[in-house]
Amino acid sequence: MESTSPPPPPSAGARRSGRATASLVLGIVGVLVFPVVCSTLAIIFGALALRDMGTNENVRGRSMAWWGLGLGIAGLLIGIALIAYRFA
Repeated sequence: MESTSPPPPPSAGARRSGRATASLVLGIVGVLVFPVVCSTLAIIFGALALRDMGTNENVRGRSMAWWGLGLGIAGLLIGIALIAYRFA
């Protein structure tokens, strides 16, 4: 009698997107420290991560990419407001 193991869960072989992780980290840093530069990079990395993922089920991190994209947009708006305030 052969012993068979249960099949792995669907996400067991999935890898995490490095661009999504970078987008989230840059988004957080952009909101807190360097709004314009880091936030712009967060938007770029988030968009690239979402484009690379598409409908690919083997890549995790879609929510991190969306959060990084959102934080990047927020940080960029904060940076623009700070620059406008500085020169007003």
